[in-house]
Order: sequence, then C-alpha cells, then structure tokens
Amino acid sequence: MRLLVKRGLNSATMIQDFLNPRLANLDDPFKIAGMNRCISRLIEAIEGGQKILVLGDYDVDGVTSTTLFVLILRHFGSHPRYLVPRRLDEGYGLSIQALERAMEFEKPDLFVALDCGTNSIEEISYLKNQGIDVIVVDHHQCTIDPNLQDEFTLINPHSSENSSLAWKNMCTVGLVFKVVHALIKELRKQGNSIAHELKIKDFLDLVALGTIADMVPLQQENRTLARYGMDQLRSSKNAGIQALCESSGIHESRVLQTSDVSFKLCPRINASGRLADAALPVQMLLETNPVKCKEYANKLNQLNLDRRKIESTIAQEAENLVEEGMTSMRGIVAYSSDWHPGVVGIVAGKLCRQYNKPAIVLGQDGDYAQGSARSVGKVDLVAVMNECKDHLVRWGGHPMAVGLTLEAGQVDAFRESFSIAIKKLYGPRLPPPSLEVEAWIDIEDLGEDLLDLLDLMQPFGQTNREPIFGIRSVQLPFNPNPFGKDHFRFHLYNSSGDRLQGIAWKMVDYMPTMGQKIDIVFRFAWNEWNGNRYPQITLLDWRLSDSN
Repeated sequence: MRLLVKRGLNSATMIQDFLNPRLANLDDPFKIAGMNRCISRLIEAIEGGQKILVLGDYDVDGVTSTTLFVLILRHFGSHPRYLVPRRLDEGYGLSIQALERAMEFEKPDLFVALDCGTNSIEEISYLKNQGIDVIVVDHHQCTIDPNLQDEFTLINPHSSENSSLAWKNMCTVGLVFKVVHALIKELRKQGNSIAHELKIKDFLDLVALGTIADMVPLQQENRTLARYGMDQLRSSKNAGIQALCESSGIHESRVLQTSDVSFKLCPRINASGRLADAALPVQMLLETNPVKCKEYANKLNQLNLDRRKIESTIAQEAENLVEEGMTSMRGIVAYSSDWHPGVVGIVAGKLCRQYNKPAIVLGQDGDYAQGSARSVGKVDLVAVMNECKDHLVRWGGHPMAVGLTLEAGQVDAFRESFSIAIKKLYGPRLPPPSLEVEAWIDIEDLGEDLLDLLDLMQPFGQTNREPIFGIRSVQLPFNPNPFGKDHFRFHLYNSSGDRLQGIAWKMVDYMPTMGQKIDIVFRFAWNEWNGNRYPQITLLDWRLSDSN
C-alpha cells in the first residue's frame, strides 16, 4: 500500500483505476482539437480512392506510428505509400530533402506526417503550393504562431487549443491510436462493415512499443494503452513482432517485462534508423510472411550488434574529452568529426548519467555538427536550447531529449553558451544524483505476494518507475561470487530458510563480505533463465549498517 500512496494514489477508487485500468474509460477522441477535420479528410481520401503518402520519423515512436496508420488504412481499402527519412542524408523530421524523394514516384493528394512536422512551416508550404493537403500528427513542442496552424490539420496536444488536456503527455503512436479510434468510430456510425469488424485493441502492441520507447509519463491514458499493449505483445498477432521477439531471445513462455521492451525490442528497431534505413523495421512490422519477417529481424539484430560496437568506441572517446576539459562546466558538449551521428544520442545518455549533467554529443555531417542532447532531473532542454538558439541551424525535441544541428565552426561557442544557459536557468550547481528508496522492508516481505503487486503496477517508466527497496542490517552467509568482467552474484536467506538469489552489475570493485551487517538498496523482480523462473534481487548500492 505504501508504494501506491507514494504515487499519489490515496483513495480506493484511484488505486483501483491504477491497478486495473480499463479501455472503456478512454476519453472521446473527438475532444482533441482538429480531430473532426482530420477524420473528415481521411474518409474523403479513403472513399475517393485518393493517393495518400505517410511520412513517419525513424525512431520507435515514428516507426510504430507509421505501421499502425498504414495498417488501418489498408484495412479500409486504401493503399498508402510510406516514407521514413534517411537520417544521414535527410536529417531528422520533415525536411525538403525527404519530401523531394517522396515526390519522385508520384504526387499524393494527401500527405500525413507522423512524429514530426508541427513547426515545419517551410516544408508544409512546399506541399501546399503543389496542391497537396497536409495532416500532421505529432507530440513535439509547438512553437509556431497559432494562426499558421490553419494551413494544415494538426493533431498535437501541445497546440494552443489542446495545451491543458489530459492527453498532453502522449507520444505520437498514442495520438495515432486516438485518430484510428476516431476514424473507426465515425465509420461505424456511417454503417461501414469493416469498421464494425475491426478490433482496435489488436493493435495496442504497436502502441506499447512506441509509448515505452519514447519515455512519456505512464499516467492516465498512456498507462492504459501501455498496460493493455504489453498484454497484447505477449501474444501478438503481428508476424514482425513475433520475429523480433524471437531474435531478441524473448520466447512465448517468458513473462514479458517492461525492461524487455526498453532494452531488447526497441534498440533493435532503433538500430536501423541509426545506421541504415529506418524503413526496414516498418517493412518487418507490415509483413505477413513469417520467413521474410525472420530475415528482417535478423538484419535488425546484426545492425544492433554493429551499433553497440560503434557506440562503445565513441563513448570511450567522449569520456576522455570530458575528463580533459569539461568536468567543471554545467553541461557537456562533446564533438568529433569522426563520430557516427546515428549513435550519439545513446552516448549522450550515458554521459548524462555518469556525470549527472545535461549532455550533448555531436558527430559530423558535411559542414555541420549534428547530434543529440539528453537531460537530468528537472533541467528542461527546450528552455535551455531557446537560450542558445542563435548558435543553432535546426533543433527540436522534448524537455529530456533534443536533436540539433549547428555549423561545425560554432561548436566551441555553443558549448560555452550551453553551460551559461544551464547556470542562468538552474543555478550554479545541480543537485547530486541519489537513489530514492521507495520502501524500507523486511527480508520476509520478499516473496510472491510482493511480486504479484509489482506485476499489477507494470508497465514501469516515467512517473511510474520500478520501485527501489531497502533492507537494513542484513548479512551475506557467503562471500559474493564474481562473474564476467565486472559483476557478482550473492544470496540471502529469510527466517524460513528460503534462499533469495541476488545479482550486482558492474560492482565487482565494491563487494561486501560475508558476516558484515549491511544496508542494501535493490530492485526485486522475477528472473527467467533456461526455462526457470525465480525471484531475484538486483543490488543497486550498499553501505555498512549503523549496527556494525
């Protein structure tokens, strides 16, 4: 109960809604500004056999948004083309280069941009001047003049009309789900037999992938969609998802965890956009032939291995640069013309966690430095970037993650401006990193009842983090057992003599010894290995107990 109260759930109704969310409680999608206009134009295009072109961004949110949108239109007899920007050639988001490639085959009647396009006035004008109608479904911050939004149909919770609504924290695939819900609802009203046959919950596996990957707050409708989507992922009918799970080592008998989505499925989808063509995962998720899906999944698996090798090299070089001259700065800006722009965002996240500072890592793209930023704590990168925007050619994103491009010759000046902006907005010193222990418990509490509650609290993510527990004054019955390069295993016994398995990652240089009374901080979850399933402690930190 303490775990639920700490999440602000202080009534029986709130607890019930949190532990047992219901799809029936989803809000009417037509309450979203622009939805009526969007659905009318989509139905006109579907019934008129018009040519539709869908462009979605290359991350997991964009890939799942594109897949969901195309699948639904295909169900209604439309045959939309889709396009995913080539990150290294066309940059991120809606760009003229991507649009020029899109127009090479044929000019569409309707252009739909997913997970990009909100502030792309020049690119939208390019389309409008050719007589093409435009729909944008996006969740990025809206910085354009509200009057300009009349030039196209915008579904964005951050637009002026939607800014206070409950779905303001949805990612794009969640918004696409709302569009799909509205489309099916309207077509059912019109007597469309296909709309009556479609089961919208069958597509929630895609929604869960994008929602968890984009690290949006798992509250309200986000939580509902992710929760049911996780259930759908376990028994997905999508041949591409089935193949991806298999290539990731996730078998049907395994109980799927949020961490499986975050650290196994999503990195493989992202790897293609980082190193190659992000259309590959879309092709896999749209494919119905299991053999072809397996081929796609194996390619993604190899790309992910390649990505990890490149990332490891860049991470070490970036850390060296930080140690040589940036440890005193409020924010980190690491740059090298040799670094691959496709993986720098992951490295930025690592530096961010390691140094507890906002971090930017930039690679080279022609005459430009291009890369990604990641943030910590309450530092809002959108606010920081607004302070530094005179140095930037292009940028966009969220408070916790931003993509940016600047002239290579501006990197030094930008680095200084970035550090000054953080100091101006957040003071001379950021708070040190800390582990917030959600509950101090007894070792007797570590059992299946607690694990059952934790299962109900899933999926974990932003605003619903996996709980961190603490136990005071425990003793290891034996010395820990090191394994691999940096890790160790250990175990504890409760008063009934039941053994609890424990593991500590990258802590081999900081091992307790048997017999010491120590306080431990850890996560507690099921672990599955070789067909066996057992409770496991994952140690995060320890200290000598005061009673020593």
